[in-house]
Amino acid sequence: MAPVVVGAVFNTPVLILEGNAIPGRTNRLLARLGRAVAVSSEAAAARLPAGRAVVTGLPIRREVVSGTREEGIRTFGLAPNRRTVLVIGGSQGAARLNRAVEEAVVGLAGRRDLQVLHQVGRGWDGALPRGARTDAFGHGRDVPARAAGSAPDRSDPRGSGGLGYVRVPYIDRVGAAYA
Repeated sequence: MAPVVVGAVFNTPVLILEGNAIPGRTNRLLARLGRAVAVSSEAAAARLPAGRAVVTGLPIRREVVSGTREEGIRTFGLAPNRRTVLVIGGSQGAARLNRAVEEAVVGLAGRRDLQVLHQVGRGWDGALPRGARTDAFGHGRDVPARAAGSAPDRSDPRGSGGLGYVRVPYIDRVGAAYA
């Protein structure tokens, strides 16, 4: 936020990048101070002040689309013959989601065809039962995505390591904005 405000004070052009389908509150506010806001879709542009948004698409790192499922499975020590469900809780963690995953994994304990890879925020002190792995965002988000067969996700999928780009089915909170 501070760089945009300083840019406005010193009349320095500022470009804001908003990768979400629904622009966040801060970027909606700062859009009036920046020269332009680069957005990934027309739907996002429509939610910003008129004349400020430029639809540029969303940059996706080459690593997101170049890896293989086998690399992801190997990285996390997962069983290659089991379907992997990736749960993304966000880099700051989502305590309620973390607890729900703990409970769900207990309920899935008898399922030999499934395994869970749960990305948790830094500082999470819980423990998942046998058959599940956690990752505290130590890897790029592309590595866990490659291991997954599906991914319930609490965030915007464009901010989730490009799940749609690596062809991982995902359930997301703002999916209606992409319809």
